[in-house]
Amino acid sequence: MVDKAVCVPVDYFVNKFWPSPPGTGSPHIPINNPFTQIATLVNAKAEETDIEAAFAAAVEEHDLTPGLAFRKCAHKSSKDSTLKIDGAFHRTNNPDTPVPEDVELRPADQIVVVEFKRRGDECDPFSDDTDSCSEASSCENACGQITSTYAELAFAAQRRVAFFLLHVNGMNCRLTRWDRSGVVLTVSFDYCANWELFCQILWRMSQCSDEQLGLDPTAHRIYSSNPLYKFMDDMAQPRESDVEHESSHIDVNSLPRDGQVVYRYVRDLFKASLECDAPRYVLDVPDGTTTRQYLVGRPIFCAKGAMGRGTQAFAALDRQTGEFAWLKDCWRVAYFGIEPEGDVLQALNKAQVPHIPTLRCHGDLPGQRTVSPRVWRWAKKHDQLTEDGAASSRPPYDGDCPLRPHKHARLVVKEIGMPLRDCPTGKNLIHVISNCLIAHSMALKGPTPRLHRDISGSNIVMIPKLQRCKNGSWKVVWRGLLCDWELSKPVDAPIKSPRQPMRSGTWQFMSVALLNDHNKPVEICDELEAFFNVILYYAVRYFTSNLDEPQVGAFIDEYFDQFNCYDNEWRCGFRKEAVLSNGVLKTGDGTKVLFGRHMDSLLRKLLRWFHANHIVRTYQAELEQATPPAPLLPDPDEDDEDDAISASDEEGDARVESFSSLDIYYQKDITARIPTAKEYEDAAKVQTHDAFIALLDHFMNLTWPKDRDPSGDRYPMNKDHGSARIDRSTGQYSTKIKGSQSVPIIPLGLDNERTDDSDSEDDED
Repeated sequence: MVDKAVCVPVDYFVNKFWPSPPGTGSPHIPINNPFTQIATLVNAKAEETDIEAAFAAAVEEHDLTPGLAFRKCAHKSSKDSTLKIDGAFHRTNNPDTPVPEDVELRPADQIVVVEFKRRGDECDPFSDDTDSCSEASSCENACGQITSTYAELAFAAQRRVAFFLLHVNGMNCRLTRWDRSGVVLTVSFDYCANWELFCQILWRMSQCSDEQLGLDPTAHRIYSSNPLYKFMDDMAQPRESDVEHESSHIDVNSLPRDGQVVYRYVRDLFKASLECDAPRYVLDVPDGTTTRQYLVGRPIFCAKGAMGRGTQAFAALDRQTGEFAWLKDCWRVAYFGIEPEGDVLQALNKAQVPHIPTLRCHGDLPGQRTVSPRVWRWAKKHDQLTEDGAASSRPPYDGDCPLRPHKHARLVVKEIGMPLRDCPTGKNLIHVISNCLIAHSMALKGPTPRLHRDISGSNIVMIPKLQRCKNGSWKVVWRGLLCDWELSKPVDAPIKSPRQPMRSGTWQFMSVALLNDHNKPVEICDELEAFFNVILYYAVRYFTSNLDEPQVGAFIDEYFDQFNCYDNEWRCGFRKEAVLSNGVLKTGDGTKVLFGRHMDSLLRKLLRWFHANHIVRTYQAELEQATPPAPLLPDPDEDDEDDAISASDEEGDARVESFSSLDIYYQKDITARIPTAKEYEDAAKVQTHDAFIALLDHFMNLTWPKDRDPSGDRYPMNKDHGSARIDRSTGQYSTKIKGSQSVPIIPLGLDNERTDDSDSEDDED
């Protein structure tokens, strides 16, 4: 958090974000200090609830926020979360959202949130001392509470560009503004002593529009009085023409005559997004020079965390055509050279790359760009701040702005897929992966060859297709779709330098080589290894094997989630590297992981190829790092050993061509063993897609048993295996390792990308 916060003077914050509205007159300032009682309570060490009540009374009795009403909500959680918010301001002039009279938590209706602490600066999650925007070490829990409880909840419950929070610490207050790049905060000030200033601030806040207070102007709330509300309810109801996606045979006469096939699970997803009084919206989506509108409820997917891309995905309804579609809302990284995902999909669709989403419309939302990076650059120019609104010297800043700029973008595609966790059999899983491998290979053969660079289980979905049988009947078959091309990059990109400061990809599925070398460019073999990891993950977690539930949980944690830390860099965990180095799929206790004949044979052969690639790459890397002496010329009369190798011996040729005859003269001892001819041959099979696709085709033609585990998900939830691992409930790594010290949190998943590109203020697009 320390590198995501920018501390500014109070007057700068208020003038920039809550400017004085023209033509509204001046605020009514009370004759006497309305916060005197709060000062008395703080000095008497009263409870936080007493301070909250006194604050609420002061705001209401003196009408400090005309148009906004403050309500306490500290002791009532929402229906969907156990997170608590102390208090919030609500609009008083909206008949569709009456101000709550109790302490019910209604995140969708809150405008500005207030957090109360009773002990003043000692409970402040930020410090104004030597590091003007650093975290106070004794207040990490408070800072975590702010981040996860307030900003994250607000971004998830509402369609927001930014989020404002007042942090009241006893008699001190700090104003904060959160966006997807970072948080801008003021120095802490005594609002009881400077009560006239604070009254003006509250008045200015109340005079701001919803847009000025962070709400998204391209997201229009749909209330129950709106006819669109009933239209959404009607479209959520099942139809006789809906196709049952789990059916083996389909009556063609039951299909809609207009050709718009709707699968039951699609309508079910849309219906689920409207339940529990979820707020509904009309979202504007750019479409060239025009704008299309889609109706949405609660997001089907919502990335964790208050910062980052903030990806949310919806089962959406086209307002004009009534067709269902998949709408992705995210804050894309706005560096020069990074293409919008919509542009990438448009090019891939034009090149007729199969098994990828079909683009409907997309674009950046006008004027919606994160502000905190620009504030950081302003603050950097003002290294000295005064005591009353500008505390001490700022910490040194190395390099460019640590706050990555983001632009708000929306994208709509035709297909609404199902996650891989719903894959019914191992054969279906292999078929889906095969389709995505074909998409990956065809993307490399198009007019602009590109690598996906984020192969993961979340970026592969299943879609049903109607297929005609030989007897004339129809059945539903499952196909794969390779999604989320946002982090893809052309192979021959004119900009060879990194576009962002961190590695691209999802940690659990990345190759060992990429995890251990953050400067390594992504290659085909790395992407294929990620596909292998996807097959392995879903096989272990959802299909029958010889592992019991605790072993399944331990293996998933050890292989996919663990990491090691060397020289302040996170590297591949021990289990994944051990499996690749030894070429044997074993758990930490030495148990071989077994499923059934076909899955075992497939994984064993794939692992042999990637094991060989690891051996060859390790050996070649040591050769490159070794320093050769002056060349020793051979005796011209002496026969070269290599001449004895038959030209028809392809394995021998492959081995000989892979390293120089001078290797034995390198001064540095090479610890890696020399690969065998067979290993060179196997390693070559993962340098292109052909062998992988052919292998999957072979196994798809076999008869597979019903291998889906009856329990569904075999991962033991809420079980701590005492390792440095990702917390599956939050999508972030836990900070404690059994038997070791705390380590920094590594955010992972669809929202928190690792990109291998450098960051520059001048490179923003």
